[in-house]
Amino acid sequence: MFVRKIEDTENVDWMEGVKKRLIIGPKDGAPTYLMRVYEIGPGTIYPLHTHNYEHEGTVLSGEGRLLGKEIELNIEPGVVYFVPPNEPHAVINKGKDVLRLLCTVPLCAYNAMADPANK
Repeated sequence: MFVRKIEDTENVDWMEGVKKRLIIGPKDGAPTYLMRVYEIGPGTIYPLHTHNYEHEGTVLSGEGRLLGKEIELNIEPGVVYFVPPNEPHAVINKGKDVLRLLCTVPLCAYNAMADPANK
């Protein structure tokens, strides 16, 4: 068991306008899930993509839109969301501040994250 602050984890440039922190992962002994924080800059679009695992999220700060194949949903602090496996999705920061998302995914996503094609 441990505690730490989100800010005590490395904030990595994931793509232009997007930073990512792996706040709990295999190195912490997590056997099943990863926990990440994404920081999406104002006006930035995290592009439409799919993956073969689910993910769940909570909006920590900022405001934006979660886009699916045929749906667009407003997201703001306190909103939780679920994206099933293989469902196309994207996120747009529509606000003036950083959109901060807490996201959990199964451990199988760790290998996908490490793949250079995902950088």
